Amino acid sequence: MMRPRLRPILLTALLSLSTALAQAEPALDHLPDDALGFVLIRNLEATNAKIESVTKIFQEVSPMPIPAPLPVLKAATGLGEGLNEQGDAVLALLPGQDRGDDLRPLLIVAVGDYAAFAASVNGDAAGEVCRVTIAGEEILVAKRGTHAVLMNVEHRERLEALLTAEPNPLPALAPLADWLAKIDVAAVLTPRGVKLLAMMGQQELAGQRAVVREQLQETLQMYETMLGFLGAEMEVAAAG
Repeated sequence: MMRPRLRPILLTALLSLSTALAQAEPALDHLPDDALGFVLIRNLEATNAKIESVTKIFQEVSPMPIPAPLPVLKAATGLGEGLNEQGDAVLALLPGQDRGDDLRPLLIVAVGDYAAFAASVNGDAAGEVCRVTIAGEEILVAKRGTHAVLMNVEHRERLEALLTAEPNPLPALAPLADWLAKIDVAAVLTPRGVKLLAMMGQQELAGQRAVVREQLQETLQMYETMLGFLGAEMEVAAAG
């Protein structure tokens, strides 16, 4: 069962935004080739405004004020300074060493002023990989182009490898390019992710099949014992 330690990254993922500066590279270009899937938040500031407009509909029937999500999350995590609030945010899952349940979350978020962003979390202003504490959790953060990238501390080698690679769009996403450019929030499984999901489903099915086979075998043995007893002990039977 997939249980990556997502909490630190998930908290910060909800703070980021999309449609980066015109000259900035898209956040999706920073996805590594082996990404299994991702959630894209396109223009979180605008998305936040849309959520606010929806919550206003329910405000009159709510006994308590319904706060906008972005300010609440900023206050909870301490993030906000230096972020490009019209930039991209992508939360991706990368495969672990065993390609199974050791999944590795990666957050890519657009920043307008990395030095200010780093200062807000006591990070390295030059953008080097460093440990920071966000929402009470230690995570790694580094600068990559016009974005900040964040991963769990146990995945330092994976993050350092990502930083040395050139940003390029994933070929597998080419058919989705127009759709991804228009949608506010998108959840996507890459071909690698689909294969992993299918493999895990087959493994789960194989496990269930083995359990059912064992139960059937036990049931058949019980009936064989009963029939053997009846054949040995009964000479005649009738019903009417």
